[in-house]
Amino acid sequence: AASVPWLLKNILATGNPLYPFIYPSGAMDAFRLEQYQGYPIWGDWRELLLLPWRATAAGHEGAPGYGASIGPLILGLAPICIAGWLLKLDPRLRRLLPAAALAGLGLVSWAVAGRLSGYLLQTRLYLAFFPALALLAGGGYRVLARIRYPEVRLGRLAGSLVVLVLGLNLLNIGLDVLSKGAVQTAVGIKSSQQYLDDNLGWYAPAVRSLQELPGDGRILMLWEPRSLYCAPRCQPDEVLDRWRRDLEKLGQPAQILAEWRREGLTHLLVHRAGAAFIRQEDDRYSPAEWQALDELLGMLAPVAEFGEAYTLYRLGP
Repeated sequence: AASVPWLLKNILATGNPLYPFIYPSGAMDAFRLEQYQGYPIWGDWRELLLLPWRATAAGHEGAPGYGASIGPLILGLAPICIAGWLLKLDPRLRRLLPAAALAGLGLVSWAVAGRLSGYLLQTRLYLAFFPALALLAGGGYRVLARIRYPEVRLGRLAGSLVVLVLGLNLLNIGLDVLSKGAVQTAVGIKSSQQYLDDNLGWYAPAVRSLQELPGDGRILMLWEPRSLYCAPRCQPDEVLDRWRRDLEKLGQPAQILAEWRREGLTHLLVHRAGAAFIRQEDDRYSPAEWQALDELLGMLAPVAEFGEAYTLYRLGP
């Protein structure tokens, strides 16, 4: 019920309630959909059969695969709730059956989708059913709290572990916020521009140079999905498919360049570090496609370089 407005919005805008997934719709034609959903599958059979454990043990922020850390509490406590219900340790656990059904359906969907596309393994796509997992973890804590041995109260032990995990999580987040300078910026010790430079890498000076371009020039980005601080002048490479899509459609670098100029694009920003990553990780690209890119860039005049990350080219004749 909570997701119905989002589904209706997608149907009205694109004709696909799950846009941009499943089938071609809106701006996602068959080629773009294959590029997006056909990202190489990460991991092996363990991602299918041992998903909760793998998402907890192998998932951490910025890493390939799951790309997020979810902590050990759900993995440790939710199964205890299920065991408590099966053993009839607390009749009130039956109230959590809807949460268990939702969590189970979500985990099965996650496991299956993760074997269809590398993108569909990412934890962030499944956060909608994590509240159900959290309820089960709470039920597991309640089961432990009811079990008492003469010398050990499992509830107090479990509570100490929960406090420890949440405390370490808070410490980790706090140190991360401090190291990135968010607090210093909020209190005026550090400027907003310095904060962006410190946290966005070469993207910050690259976009600043785009803001300073004269006139109403429009910029195409390759292998850069962000358009922060550059919209609406910039056209980001939203699903990292722009080069393959234009090459598939137009065939030759010279025709691609002519089409970009007809669209009114005046500059090209190439995220070279992103292209290098795709070249290493995505084997769907052929050597001929990379050769065609080198040929096109050889026709253009470089305007500026930003470290080893970005190169700005002029598209004008």
